[in-house]
Amino acid sequence: MQRTPRPVRLTRRSLLAAPVAARPRHGLFRGTFLQPWARHLDWTAAQWEELLDALAAAGCEELVLQWCRYDEVDYAPLVGPLLEGVRRRHMRLAVGLPYESAWWRRIGEDAPAALEAVVNRTRAFASRPEARLWRRHPAFAGWYLPEEIDDDHWWPAPRRRMLAEALDRLAGLVRPLWAGGFTNRNHAAAELAAFWHALAARRRLERVLVQDGIGAGKMTMAAWPAYLEALRARLGRRLEVVVEIFEAGGAEGEFRAVPAPAGRVLAQAELARRATGRASSAWASGRAPLCFSLPDYAVPQAGEAAARLYEAIRQAAAR
Repeated sequence: MQRTPRPVRLTRRSLLAAPVAARPRHGLFRGTFLQPWARHLDWTAAQWEELLDALAAAGCEELVLQWCRYDEVDYAPLVGPLLEGVRRRHMRLAVGLPYESAWWRRIGEDAPAALEAVVNRTRAFASRPEARLWRRHPAFAGWYLPEEIDDDHWWPAPRRRMLAEALDRLAGLVRPLWAGGFTNRNHAAAELAAFWHALAARRRLERVLVQDGIGAGKMTMAAWPAYLEALRARLGRRLEVVVEIFEAGGAEGEFRAVPAPAGRVLAQAELARRATGRASSAWASGRAPLCFSLPDYAVPQAGEAAARLYEAIRQAAAR
């Protein structure tokens, strides 16, 4: 009787021993989010190698781990080996701070208490030995705040000031700090740009990651260029466009998504690159955007539709 081989867990030693895939010079996307779930804790080293090789072959230079803890599920065991894996591929990893799924409910009920909870959770996390170890790693890129910011909850001036003060406190605990969010498109492009400029003032945020909203249906391809131009003008090099490479569906209040058509994704990426190419001579060639997310919607491991989208992205990177 054949014995089933015992899975090999993701470890620093296994990642160091694995061969490394080559990365194209100019990828369609400079990086992608990785949203970890409980199943990832059971992945073998071979599964992680396959994913990281696929990301490298698509031209990724950065990986954003959305959170290192989600409610009571701890993803810290993934971070050290991932740092080693991306380093060997000449990539960098931004580490998401601990996240609690009650965020959206709490900011509706008591926004000051919700922000205080985020600050306290981050303070406790920043004192942990692994946090100090990760930020000293050569592949470490920064800390990502997983509590997304929208322009409805925080639009009134008092709430905006409250959020800015919380970001100041967070930036004093963990640096460099990245934060991001999306627009519900209830405000003009110039107003949205001013909103994010105020939040990013005093260099409290190194990067501002703004989702294009096209996959979620919050934005249109026709309207997005005006928002991009306004955001670029106010944020400069701190602006990071996050292209949504999915197509949302599902019933009311339920989020389901599938890989988006390749033509739409290529057009979204081109819009983002053109916007970042007009700001100044430093941006003359345009900067490839980030996306959400290759592991979910555009790698061969994620299914046939995702494999087809991945191939289109990889071919664009090879040109």
